[in-house]
Amino acid sequence: MLSSIEEQAVQAGLVDIDGTFMIQLGFFLVFFALFSALVVKPLIRTYRMRYDRMQGAREDAESFTARAAAASSTYEEKIDEVRKSAVHIRNDLKAAAEEKSRAQIEGVQRESDRVLESGRSEIAGQAEAARQDVDAQVEELAELIAARVLGGESA
Repeated sequence: MLSSIEEQAVQAGLVDIDGTFMIQLGFFLVFFALFSALVVKPLIRTYRMRYDRMQGAREDAESFTARAAAASSTYEEKIDEVRKSAVHIRNDLKAAAEEKSRAQIEGVQRESDRVLESGRSEIAGQAEAARQDVDAQVEELAELIAARVLGGESA
């Protein structure tokens, strides 16, 4: 019995190449050709078109990024120029204001000196007049005192 099972196993493992194999191979090749023509090639074409479009979009994005970077750089350069110009203008205005302030202070100083000198000369004139008046009164009082002391006159 063992030998008949072994024989059946050996015979089951053998494949006969006859006409049915050729028919199956023909069906396989026909379905392979149809599947390739109807599914695989359109799918590959769709993937290529998608890749090409995405590659174009990538290139466009890179181009936009480069232009944005250039525009940003130009913008930053212009901002820096404007800042430098503003600092220069501010310094010029500050210097002009300081010069104007200095000129006003000098004008006020000159006017103060003039008024002070005028006041000093007026005070000196008044002091001289007061001295002369005091000197005149001193002489009168001295004569009066001398007359009283010498002559015994009472006033």
